[in-house]
Amino acid sequence: MDRIVLFGAGASYGAGQVLPKAPPLGKDLYAELARYCPSSWGQLPNDIHTAFHAGFEQGMQILWDKYSTNIALLMRHMTLYLAQFRPDGSGRDLYSRFLNALNKHELAHQVLYSTLNYECVLELSASAMGKRVNYGGVEVDRNAIGIWKLHGSCNFLSAGIKASSGVLFSSGVAFEGELKAVNPNDAIEYCLSDMGLYPAMALYMNAKPVQVGQSVIHGLQRRWADVVRKANRLLVVGVRPYPGDTHIWQPLAECQGELGFVGPQPDFDLWRESQRAGKVSRWIGSRWDACFEQSVAFIAE
Repeated sequence: MDRIVLFGAGASYGAGQVLPKAPPLGKDLYAELARYCPSSWGQLPNDIHTAFHAGFEQGMQILWDKYSTNIALLMRHMTLYLAQFRPDGSGRDLYSRFLNALNKHELAHQVLYSTLNYECVLELSASAMGKRVNYGGVEVDRNAIGIWKLHGSCNFLSAGIKASSGVLFSSGVAFEGELKAVNPNDAIEYCLSDMGLYPAMALYMNAKPVQVGQSVIHGLQRRWADVVRKANRLLVVGVRPYPGDTHIWQPLAECQGELGFVGPQPDFDLWRESQRAGKVSRWIGSRWDACFEQSVAFIAE
C-alpha cells in the first residue's frame, strides 16, 4: 500500500453523526469515564483523581506504579464505555463520507487505514457500507478494506486464554496469544461476564504498555512502521504530534513520501521543523469537517 491514513481521537471526535455522542478527546476521557462508571473510575483515590485531572497519562502512570491490580477492572469498564460508540446510520459521519468519496475514485480498497482509537466507529462505518473489514491485513478486494488498530481495540479479545474475575494481576504480567475481533456488543457481554481479562488495548500512558496480546499488537506496530517508511502519500487526521510515542512518530518522521496533516497547525509546524526537515509535508487544516474535501483530494492525488 502506498497510500496510508492515520486517524486519532480528533477524527472520531469531529466525525459527527455518532451515537450516543461524539467520542471524547483524551483531555476529557477521565471525566467521561468517572461519570459513566461511578463505581470504579468515579471512586479512585484522591491522589489518582488529581493526577487524572492533570492528564490522563499521568493518572494511568500512578495506577500502573501503585495500584496495578485494579487496572483490569477499570479497563473492562472502559470497554463498556467505548463499545457504545457507533455511526448513526445516516452515512453522514465523516468516516462514511471519506470512504464513499474514495470509492468514487476507486481507491477505497487501495488505502491502508490505521487508527490509534480504541472505539469502533471507523470499522462500523465501513461495515455499514458493505465493506468487509480486515484487521491487520492489506486488501485489494473492492469489497474489503484493511484497518490496523495500532493500540488495540475494545473489541479485540484473547482467543485462547481465560481468567476468572477473581484473578488479580499486576503491571508486570502479560497474557500472550492470538486475538479475535468481535462485534462491540459481544465485547460488552464479555466485560460483563465473570472474565478477569480485558480486551487487548494498550494502556493510555507513556510507552503504551500492553498486557493482553502484546506480541500481536507490537508486531502490528512494527509492520505498520515498515509500510509507513515506504509510503508515497500519508494523511494524518486528528493525532497531536507526540515524539515520545516513537513507534508512531519516528516512522512518520522517516517517511520519504508526502505527508498531509489535519490538526493544530502550531503543533504540526514545530514537529515538521524538528523531525521532517527537507521532506514534503503539508498542513491541510485544523478541523477535519472544515477541510474534508481537501483531505480527500490529498489522499486521492
